[in-house]
Amino acid sequence: HAGACIVTRTGRSFDCFGTAVNLAARILRMSRGDDMAVSKVVMDDPAAAALLAEVDAVRIIDIGTAPDLAS
Repeated sequence: HAGACIVTRTGRSFDCFGTAVNLAARILRMSRGDDMAVSKVVMDDPAAAALLAEVDAVRIIDIGTAPDLAS
């Protein structure tokens, strides 16, 4: 997924917060480990779509309808 987020720095590490981060984490959990799971937002980005066109198997996750994302 892609989108705006809040980034905080604590010492040498960074934390990210926000809706985009939460959705990205949920999509990540849907990956089987040998695939790429991306949101439609990413696929709608021409640069990302061009890169992902070279990948054998990409699953596009529709955030609006995926039942696993409601929890």
